[in-house]
Amino acid sequence: MIPAVAHIVWLGGTLSPMAWLTLRAALARSGLAVRLHTDQLDQLAEDPLVGDLLARPGFELHALAAVADPLLDELDHILPGAAARADLWRLRLLADQGGVYLDADAITLRDLRPLLVAPGFAGLERVALPAAVTDSRNPLRWLKAGALLAVRDVTTRLSDPRAAFAHVAPLYALACNNAVLGAEPGHPLLHRLLQRVRQMPRSRALRLYELGPRLLEAETGNVGTPEFHLHPPDAFYPLAPEVCIGYARPAATVALPADTFVAHLYDSVLARRVGPLNAAWLTGPGRSTLLGQMVAPWLDDLAALTSGRR
Repeated sequence: MIPAVAHIVWLGGTLSPMAWLTLRAALARSGLAVRLHTDQLDQLAEDPLVGDLLARPGFELHALAAVADPLLDELDHILPGAAARADLWRLRLLADQGGVYLDADAITLRDLRPLLVAPGFAGLERVALPAAVTDSRNPLRWLKAGALLAVRDVTTRLSDPRAAFAHVAPLYALACNNAVLGAEPGHPLLHRLLQRVRQMPRSRALRLYELGPRLLEAETGNVGTPEFHLHPPDAFYPLAPEVCIGYARPAATVALPADTFVAHLYDSVLARRVGPLNAAWLTGPGRSTLLGQMVAPWLDDLAALTSGRR
């Protein structure tokens, strides 16, 4: 079985309010121990949000450390941003320790232990631009993708984007996302993924998504196996990319499926369309939203812990 441990990587010296809520939700609901891995251990340990977590049973703070691998170490130093580095580190951590990796914007909604019986797992999402399109020079494929992007944009302008998108969802490709990723230590798929990374031209490795969803797509073909199960979108991605604007809509107008384990927020999309998901928004206007409802038990604590933070 997959070890009952959730891993989250945070690259930086100050924890974001959204990441703190991700960690609090995982501690309260996942049934797993929670490990936060960072490249700035001493500085992060001084953060009041992390101090709150350190006082809670089941939470551990670790410095990032993996089995020495010169090629991967070199790549980690040249990757252009935290998201790409986190893509690389999740593979290294899970290959070494096993467990469940959660992105820092993935809110746990219920017990994750039923997922641990598989040797490995990830989830599928509905997308307009799978690798088959982005790697293609076929103008008809790009024309279709443009139409799908336009249709999806229309659904995001309605009061319940999830319900509106459901009518057209079968038109969109099912593709892997690595925001929630589980595996036993030494899982062969993880070793194959890391080998792909080692062999990948550095110019390609530096491209957006190449070490994350694109890598997982290339290895699995978006098809699950007994060795590596791919859960349907409702498990982790009940609101698709851009459709995730529904998390910022009033809780009364948008509902999540009962079988959702984790809600991945696509916080960069929300930040672009709503504004920064900072403490002021989360503890103010954000309270009335679906996202606010999902993290409601910890918003008062967040307000108290960030009262002096600018």
